[in-house]
Amino acid sequence: MNYLLTIVFAATGIGVLVWNKDLSRKLDDFYSRRFAATFGQLASTLGWDKSSSPFSRFLYRGFVIAAGIILLVFAFAALMGTNFMGPSSQARNSMLQSH
Repeated sequence: MNYLLTIVFAATGIGVLVWNKDLSRKLDDFYSRRFAATFGQLASTLGWDKSSSPFSRFLYRGFVIAAGIILLVFAFAALMGTNFMGPSSQARNSMLQSH
């Protein structure tokens, strides 16, 4: 099951990183329409509905790349397993032990 999960996360992460330009453009178009529909004239005044601004392109491209990297980290964690280092029980003479 972990190998299947690793393959799914890795394929999705690599796909997101390969097509990040198209995905970030679609995300930018979606949010510009959403801001225009939600805020109306305020979105136009603040420039939130302009999908061609450099800030919007940088913001959404960074978000898509970060999502792809996070998916690759999830794939690595699913492949390598947990970071279990030993038993979780306390030592016998520990002050944390309850009586």
